[in-house]
Amino acid sequence: MGAPDRHLMGKSSLPWHHLAMAELTPQSLIAELTEAVPAFGVVVDEHLATFGEVIPHVLFGDLTRFVLAARADGDVAAVAAILQRLNAALVAGRPDVVDLIRASFIENVGPWDDQMAAFIASWPNALRAEAERQRNWRRAT
Repeated sequence: MGAPDRHLMGKSSLPWHHLAMAELTPQSLIAELTEAVPAFGVVVDEHLATFGEVIPHVLFGDLTRFVLAARADGDVAAVAAILQRLNAALVAGRPDVVDLIRASFIENVGPWDDQMAAFIASWPNALRAEAERQRNWRRAT
């Protein structure tokens, strides 16, 4: 039996910016990310081969590492495409999507780590604000 097909994860027929964010699910967000950055599709395929299904919070740990590696490699376009989509979903997404981005992307980046400050400063507004909120909370505790 072959690995599950990542193309069956709920891809919308509309471009990402036309998809009503309130209708965006974790699976359709992942599909949008793989469409925007095909190299991330390899990561999704490896995740599917390992787990037999998409486990969004686990996959977003992989997404974090992918974004950090793309940044280190100078792939500005891939990083920007992912951050732009995550920001839009964070602003207007369903609660499960917002939680996924907060807990399994932003927190995994480590906003309290001073080495991440310059990277986080480059993020779109909503992502940056949430990272700052998490950093301030962590430092206050």
